[in-house]
Amino acid sequence: MKKNRILAGVVSTICLLTTNNIIAQTTKVKTVRNLMSADEKNITTAKYNIDLAHDHPQTNNSVDMWLWIGVVYAFIGVNQDTSIVNMDKDAAQKAGESFSKYFQFSEDERSDTKDEAKSYYPAAAVLCFNKGYQLSTEQGNFSKVKQYIGYAENILNNDKAALLAEMNLTLPKMYIIMLQSAQKDTLENEEINYLKKLIAIPKYFNAYVFVRLSEIYTKNKDFDKALEILAKGKEKIPSKAGDFLNAEISIEIDRNNIAALLTKFNEGIAHEPDNALYYYNRGTIYSMLKNKEIDNNIEPPKYYFKQGLDDFKKSLQLDPSNLDASFNEASLLVDSANFVYKLRSKFPDKYEFYDKLCKEIYRSALDKLELIRQTGSKKDSELIDMLKTMKSISSKLGDDESRKKYNTLYKEEEAKYNNSNQ
Repeated sequence: MKKNRILAGVVSTICLLTTNNIIAQTTKVKTVRNLMSADEKNITTAKYNIDLAHDHPQTNNSVDMWLWIGVVYAFIGVNQDTSIVNMDKDAAQKAGESFSKYFQFSEDERSDTKDEAKSYYPAAAVLCFNKGYQLSTEQGNFSKVKQYIGYAENILNNDKAALLAEMNLTLPKMYIIMLQSAQKDTLENEEINYLKKLIAIPKYFNAYVFVRLSEIYTKNKDFDKALEILAKGKEKIPSKAGDFLNAEISIEIDRNNIAALLTKFNEGIAHEPDNALYYYNRGTIYSMLKNKEIDNNIEPPKYYFKQGLDDFKKSLQLDPSNLDASFNEASLLVDSANFVYKLRSKFPDKYEFYDKLCKEIYRSALDKLELIRQTGSKKDSELIDMLKTMKSISSKLGDDESRKKYNTLYKEEEAKYNNSNQ
């Protein structure tokens, strides 16, 4: 009996000590509430008490503890007094983590503390957002950026009063920071994740996210998915149809889909009839398709030859400085003339007609090539090839003076190029 009485006394003493300990820790939390509610806040004592409560197993996961540690560290982080700010360099992380855990409790559990929370959780979210942004400017910080922006996002998602929206702290801004950090660290899967999150936001209208996601899919040869994303972009942001069209064109170029490219350039010209680049690009497609006419022995200038020349001409009218259009126009003329040149032997009864026609086209091409040569835009091997073509045209024209001129220039440029590459 005596032994039992002793054990009962020990148990009672332990229970009393435990109860007193819990009361002591709870009192520390209440003390922090009083200290932070006063006009003259005693942040040093408040931090000391809340840290003790945080470290004690009886109070380290209570709704009050998470609220007040969030309050204390948010106050430290945003304070203008450097002596207070320097009390803890991790104030943003602690404030963000605390309010994130505070919001994991039910609304009923948080009901008695919602006013105090509303006064400080926006500051905690801004602290975490700013810290995440700061870290995102440097490579290698993605995991840390994700941590801080994650805290800010958790707080924002629980902001029933929309205080953070009034402060212009929004999900798109957070996702853009994550996106930029993922790009810096070349984390493609993470980049895809945040691009998809941005696309899913109903009122977020930025063509870049659609185009960028399509670029990633294109790089991975998933062309159908890339085009699907661009189609969604067109539907959501019709005012940016031109941006999406250019991205679609890039995809069709990557997979060498000539028929689709022609359709896309036709679409582009229909929407922007004064876009010189569209005419130039469509002319280039027609130049590639001219081989169909050659294979079928169609006499130029017919459809693809004519359409290509017309497009280069239109492109140059809209943008006379486009030397690539000038060169492609001249090259297409040369191809056309070469084809007519061969027709002389195929149709002897029309020899004189084809001979005269090819010389007219050759002369026009040579004049255009000479203008391009004079601009100095062609260098090294490109210039050598062009001079070789010009020499050949001169021979077919029977212009011996021009042939000698371009032969001399050709040899000079070839010698310079060979010497520079030794």
